[in-house]
Amino acid sequence: MSKLLKKMANIPHDKLLHFFYGSVLLFVVALFTNEYIGAITLLITAVGKEVRDKVSGKGTPDVWDAVATIIPTLWLLLC
Repeated sequence: MSKLLKKMANIPHDKLLHFFYGSVLLFVVALFTNEYIGAITLLITAVGKEVRDKVSGKGTPDVWDAVATIIPTLWLLLC
């Protein structure tokens, strides 16, 4: 267990934020619609945000940010 906690402590803060906000967005959309619409919404939002960062030059586009945002969707669909 301590090895897992040490690895989790090395996760960058911005990836944790992407995971958290992805979870919140997925929960809210799935609550009012269903999990599939929530998953599609989250996927479009995650990829769209990274594309916007790239096109606008105002953010730092990172594929791993999108992955961290999408992970809650994978958990929802697998459970």
